[in-house]
Amino acid sequence: MLITFSCENYKSFRDQVTFSMIASKERQHGSRLCRLEKYQTRILPIATIFGGNASGKTNFFKALSFAKSFIVRGTQPEGRIPVDPFRLDTGVSERPVCFRFELFIDNRMYEFGFAVNTKEVLEEKLVEISSSSEKVLYHRHDGQPHFDRSLAKDDFLKFAFQGTRENQLFLTNSISQKVEVFRPVYNWFKDSL
Repeated sequence: MLITFSCENYKSFRDQVTFSMIASKERQHGSRLCRLEKYQTRILPIATIFGGNASGKTNFFKALSFAKSFIVRGTQPEGRIPVDPFRLDTGVSERPVCFRFELFIDNRMYEFGFAVNTKEVLEEKLVEISSSSEKVLYHRHDGQPHFDRSLAKDDFLKFAFQGTRENQLFLTNSISQKVEVFRPVYNWFKDSL
């Protein structure tokens, strides 16, 4: 289940924009909301996006489509990452394009995010969120992986990371290398987004 989606510096979105399925504190129609008791959160069962012409609706869906394609299919070796940064401000166009998702999968909450330019993945992070804490499963930054203690002893994870190209997400490569620990997140993008 998608909880939030944010993107920044993508097409017409210069600054970070966030789509959220978290319900407000309003009590009317509360019985119709999905309750995540463990997280003390209520989720909307449905949402709509509306706005005038050229207000960003299409680019919002293009951002979701790009993220899904990049996560599920990846890129070719030596291939360009097909991102389209905001072009009307030259200072912003040099910054990375950023995407972040909060997901609820199999009674667990995850945050997955990445920052890219047309050549490489600059940062990537997968966090498992419990009701009282956050566990960074892995954080890729400056070309290096940092794994949670529970995963750091797994030499195969380190081996899989070494085979991850600069223009590829570790999440994508880890699944192709048969690393099953991240599969629920990957499968959500493949089957539910």
